Amino acid sequence: MIASNVVINSVSYVRVQWYSVIARLNISSECHVTTITLSGPGTNTASLIYGDALNGVYEYEVSPVIVYNDYTLAVDDACSKQYYFSSALLFNPIVGRGLLAKVPTETFDITNITYFKISSNQFDLSGGGDVNGTIYFNLTSHLRYLEPIFINSYFSLRYTGSYNSSLGLYVLPFTIPQGMIQGKMFYQLNFPIFSVDSPTLESYFGESIAAITIVNSASDFMPPILEEVHAIPGNSFIINNPGVEMIGWNIRITDFPNGFSYGSLNVITDLDVLPITINFNSSSLIFGDQFDGIYEIRFPVNGTCRTQAYSMTNVVLYDKQAYRNPALVSMNPLTSIYGTQLESQLKIQVSCPTIIVDNDPPIMTSFDFSPKIIDTGRQNRTVQFEMVISDIGPAGLSLRHTPIVILTSENSDTVQVSMERKRDTPTGTLFQGSIQLKYGFGINLLLVSVYGLVDNFKNYGAYHTYDLRNSSNAWPYYINISRSYDEPILEKSLKLSNQGGELIVFGKNFGLNSTGFSTKINYQDGKGYVNTGIDVHTGIMPIYANNITLIVTKNGIDSNELLIPVVYDGALPPKPTDTPNPTNTPNPTTTPSQKCPGTPTECNNNGRCINSTCQCFNPWYGPSCSSKTIITPIPPAYPDPLTGTNITESGSLITSSIEIVGVRELDATMNVVQSFNISKWNFTDLTTASTNPKYYYSTILEQRSTFLNVSIEYFKQSANITFADEQLDIPASSIKFSMNMSSYQFKEQTNLIQIMMRSSIQSNNSKVCSSTGVGVIDKSVQWIKLNIDQNSLYGRFLSKGVRDGRVSVIQNVIIEDNESEQTKQMRSVIVGITSTAFDHSLSLDPDFSNLIDVGSTDTSDFKCSSNKKLSNGAIAGIVVGGVVFLSIVIAAALLIKKKKKFKQQEMKMKNRLSDMNKGL
Repeated sequence: MIASNVVINSVSYVRVQWYSVIARLNISSECHVTTITLSGPGTNTASLIYGDALNGVYEYEVSPVIVYNDYTLAVDDACSKQYYFSSALLFNPIVGRGLLAKVPTETFDITNITYFKISSNQFDLSGGGDVNGTIYFNLTSHLRYLEPIFINSYFSLRYTGSYNSSLGLYVLPFTIPQGMIQGKMFYQLNFPIFSVDSPTLESYFGESIAAITIVNSASDFMPPILEEVHAIPGNSFIINNPGVEMIGWNIRITDFPNGFSYGSLNVITDLDVLPITINFNSSSLIFGDQFDGIYEIRFPVNGTCRTQAYSMTNVVLYDKQAYRNPALVSMNPLTSIYGTQLESQLKIQVSCPTIIVDNDPPIMTSFDFSPKIIDTGRQNRTVQFEMVISDIGPAGLSLRHTPIVILTSENSDTVQVSMERKRDTPTGTLFQGSIQLKYGFGINLLLVSVYGLVDNFKNYGAYHTYDLRNSSNAWPYYINISRSYDEPILEKSLKLSNQGGELIVFGKNFGLNSTGFSTKINYQDGKGYVNTGIDVHTGIMPIYANNITLIVTKNGIDSNELLIPVVYDGALPPKPTDTPNPTNTPNPTTTPSQKCPGTPTECNNNGRCINSTCQCFNPWYGPSCSSKTIITPIPPAYPDPLTGTNITESGSLITSSIEIVGVRELDATMNVVQSFNISKWNFTDLTTASTNPKYYYSTILEQRSTFLNVSIEYFKQSANITFADEQLDIPASSIKFSMNMSSYQFKEQTNLIQIMMRSSIQSNNSKVCSSTGVGVIDKSVQWIKLNIDQNSLYGRFLSKGVRDGRVSVIQNVIIEDNESEQTKQMRSVIVGITSTAFDHSLSLDPDFSNLIDVGSTDTSDFKCSSNKKLSNGAIAGIVVGGVVFLSIVIAAALLIKKKKKFKQQEMKMKNRLSDMNKGL
């Protein structure tokens, strides 16, 4: 008998997809199991479905399957030990029987490709732009939802294809960027468990079929070159007053033949570990042009400071191609400056007044969090933190630094919580933050510590767990962890065809078998949820909606609702209609439901009802064709993408505002994975005498290389534009937003990206009425309307965007606005424009118009002063890209009251109102 701390009681595998399996392992251990690794893919205690970390059953997907009959299973425990089990040996050292189960695998290599063709084997780049191509191929068997990937290794570009049921082939579109080197191009095709390169394809199919040749190209692989750097106002700078001074550099950049496009750099100091990130592009150009130009880089320095040196580092430059060869990424643009006389210009020594002495870091005056006990097996695993920070010295609290809370478990699971500055209080500055812990996070206990308390003199303070424990304030310093398995949690699904068929979903707490387990699906056909089979759904009906929703029930407890996008996989037959029951006599007093809004008739006789949406006759507009467009002044330019209108009515001033407030990555259950709060935009005024006023904004998402570019264009005359294969009528005096996001690295390919836009309206008159209307089609917001008295802000949101160059369905959802209270004087709503994962680009195209109501209000949820009644009047409108269908629902009272934040938002609106008045 062999003694061991870890025993593998059983191992089994079930195939899920052609390239993945579900592994189920029954493991006993004398010390808590922390990690299980199967020849590469690994898991932790989050995959525990029964028992505990000492005696439990684990289940997780191994994808892609890269193991074969001979493989190794490794188990790590909390006692810092690791145990290995080989499939060729007896795996249970106590029982002494049984081998590790064989992993079901499927052989896949180049011989599985039965047909291969490229749209063109020669690509001419003499036109100066990118050129598109397509690969068509087939396999020995149709692999469900296979997404082959084309990789251009020179520029690290990836393009994803899919199966085209009409052609009966896999179609893989790709782009050859301008500047690609001439001659035969090396490329790769990637499949989940197999990769093949172009030389192998040429050898197998022949060079005339599989080769890609580039001709007439400028062949520019070199990034822009940093030629000169000059410190401004010089290498040494003395601050003589407590105000804010601007310092930085003028840099000269050259790039031939494409021209410089954009870049970024970090500024660090010998006292501050948090870099200042500065983005720059053509708006920073002060002399020359894109081929040889001087760019202005500036950042503020607070006069209340400590003497320190500011240095330029981490410079990244892109040319007009906006592609970077991975082989050149390691080339530091500062290499051309190092070792020259200009190297000294990279550092600016800032001397601060010595009359102020402060060597003490900020302190916490209060700290708390809730809950103190968290069940990491539940859907709601959110912990909320609140602290007040005060600087006891004269330097003052740094506005650029925010505290962080770190949670650490016995198994070394660690998570960081970023705190957000809220407001000043009599005892200091209030910070709040929250986090949704991962399922199964930690073991028994989470220790709490606080870091990042910084003042303007760069004095750093922190509170370790020991400090919190021994504080005289009796601050909490740990969170107890429990783990239950009775509440099912849905996380993601495999792709679902509009043709119906098979659906596979993944989640937690499903149990060991199907006992007490049921599922139901809402096909978004107006019939609500219907019961269906379990485990692997094979009886899904054809689907006519953009998505379906799924709920599972275990022992009477419902899971969360999982939204499952539907993949278009060929045209469907006409949607069946319900046959009336001949034995039922219709109630003569029943009025058929109205398909389109309008009073007393659909669309108010000012338009046609098409696909449950009013198509208005000129000059009518709005949800029920009860409004007309009006002309407003050209909006002024702002340093961030913000626009709005001012309307004076009977001596009262009505202000509307529309702005982009953030970007979020969501998982398949709509939980926030990561949030990006955008504070720094690069602005360029593209307006000329012969064009519409147009403002361009660009920013980089923090800690990412993803660019978000936004342009705002004011239409002097009415126009008709095409976006996402749809014709859009743009009335005169409209404002159009064009938003584009570059390549973004999703944490999971099933995750979503969401751009949040806030719309607000406010009056300075207390004797007014307000109301709200929301139009929802197929669980996607199609329009909003925020009314104050006779004026309103009208928003129309379309259901399509352009993802990786192809038209795709997007979803618009209402997001709770925590910064605004809904009162008789003010209404606000945040709409999240949500898209599935993309590879290299996402484009959205909202536009805004001002209207005047002459008919129905299309709103509800009225709030009025005691002596005021609501009437119709002027409205400002929004349109956000796409096409609508199915029925419209007016949603009232969707906005949650947040009374304590009204004053803060009121002041924010007043400041914007003042700025807008200055620009008019």
